[in-house]
Amino acid sequence: MTTSLASGIQGIQDLLPGMDPLLCEQVNNESPGDVNRTACTLFDLKYHYTGTEYYEAMFYSPLQYSQFFAEAFMLQYTSGLEEVAWGQLGDDVPKELSSLYGQHVALMTLVANRWTSLTYGSQLLGYIVAALAQSAGLGLDLDGLGPVKPSDSILLLFAHDTNQAYLREMLELTWFIEGWPMDSLATGGVLSFELVQDENRQFVMVKYTTATPQQQHDATPLDSGTPPSEAYLIIPECGTHQCPFDEFQRIALSRLSMSCVSEPLRTTLEGLQQQGASAKNSWGVRTVYKSPNPRSMALLFFAGVVVAMMSLRIGAVFKRSCARGWQRNRERAATASMYVRYHDLPSQMTKHDASVVSTKITLMRLGGSPLQ
Repeated sequence: MTTSLASGIQGIQDLLPGMDPLLCEQVNNESPGDVNRTACTLFDLKYHYTGTEYYEAMFYSPLQYSQFFAEAFMLQYTSGLEEVAWGQLGDDVPKELSSLYGQHVALMTLVANRWTSLTYGSQLLGYIVAALAQSAGLGLDLDGLGPVKPSDSILLLFAHDTNQAYLREMLELTWFIEGWPMDSLATGGVLSFELVQDENRQFVMVKYTTATPQQQHDATPLDSGTPPSEAYLIIPECGTHQCPFDEFQRIALSRLSMSCVSEPLRTTLEGLQQQGASAKNSWGVRTVYKSPNPRSMALLFFAGVVVAMMSLRIGAVFKRSCARGWQRNRERAATASMYVRYHDLPSQMTKHDASVVSTKITLMRLGGSPLQ
């Protein structure tokens, strides 16, 4: 792994001040004099399996250490600092940072593998499915959603990048956003699940939205003139960016592990699974719910700003994991972050026209602290 990622690790190494040989001794747990070193580099740091630090891929390595600096440098820049990485970057700082940030993206791919995603992401994905089902017109309070009611039009979920990474892995999503490496989990990035209605048909569209590093650095107001970057995503098994709601529900429920979902939400999801197999509509997919009564709510989306305003209304904290060590995960738990917008589409609109109006449910990543 170190060999395949050597160029990125070297890019970080070139920015670091001279590393004392004693650092390698301490990190590698070596006895003084065991290795005759005149210098210490990231490549000299050994692999160390922890078995518990799931949010760091359960081991330390040259990649883990290099991505720490890559993320810290990006956080410095997006926080508005003028001197980043000790002032050693060239003239095109955003471009260089985007390249270096690929180290962090690589680690997050290892962090959110299939096993950890099932373990730590099933509760969250199940919560999103149940909230969408309730909003889609069931008209009843579903157990396991906490304070969320069918009449609520706004629900917010704030999260760590790991939480978004679990959903990305479970639903097999991928994206490319301006200014960031492919599949980046950017600071302030929003993963949205939009429920779109056309007469009695409902679809789910998944979207990733974030401001570019330059916009974050400059604190650029996000409006129609300078919008954030966004991409609509396709769940491969669905095959279209407008996935029929009941098909989305079937796919999502098939991807999570019920043993990693706590009660009473588990029973709710099991009920949705059973009901979802009961009928077919004219599109040939399972359908359960009638169309909701249309409601309208004006909502301008500014990543971070509007979400922060909405957080005053509703919040929910996830404190569940089915793996050992969940107490540690609890401290890094996801807090709610979904917002919902209802519109009824004109009957003459086609399926492909439906994207102009929607109901949104979003998961927003919070930023971290710059390197001290």
